[in-house]
Amino acid sequence: ALNKPAGYVSNLPGPGETEAGALLGLGASESERGGELSACGRLDKSSRGLLVLTEDGTLARALVAGGGAPVPKTYLVETDRAATDKDVRALNGPRSFGPGEAPLRPMRVRRLAPTLLEFVLREGKNRQVRRVCEGVGLSVVDLLRVRLGRSDLGSLPEGSWRTMSKIETDELRALRLGR
Repeated sequence: ALNKPAGYVSNLPGPGETEAGALLGLGASESERGGELSACGRLDKSSRGLLVLTEDGTLARALVAGGGAPVPKTYLVETDRAATDKDVRALNGPRSFGPGEAPLRPMRVRRLAPTLLEFVLREGKNRQVRRVCEGVGLSVVDLLRVRLGRSDLGSLPEGSWRTMSKIETDELRALRLGR
């Protein structure tokens, strides 16, 4: 589990970009022992927070592509203005990205403070939180993923990583691979 800072990409860096996995500081001998690490899901370059990296390519693909039960992902989202009751109701209602687009799975959105929202998603479309916020006239100032299933960011410092517990990895496998 890595606490990804803003400015790093989850995977497939372009010219001048740095992949978040570089923060692990693994040398050649360490990466050779088990293979390549894959990100389980994505956090866009300007987002921060919990990013799960694994050598288990099957699990990584399942968490990204689907299959099995959706893994809930929790985000803390700071917005440019206070979210109104109407904004929160709209965010909790049926949403899509536009005409002809499939509806998004229901999200749970709570206001924690005037400009701080908690989102719990069971899918992760490209820039979904930012796009639905824009749809109600809110701009995202900061987006922090704090939980993936039962795996919690906790007090892990930004840019640091920890090994996930067997309970955490077993839960992700059970949810996504049907084990």
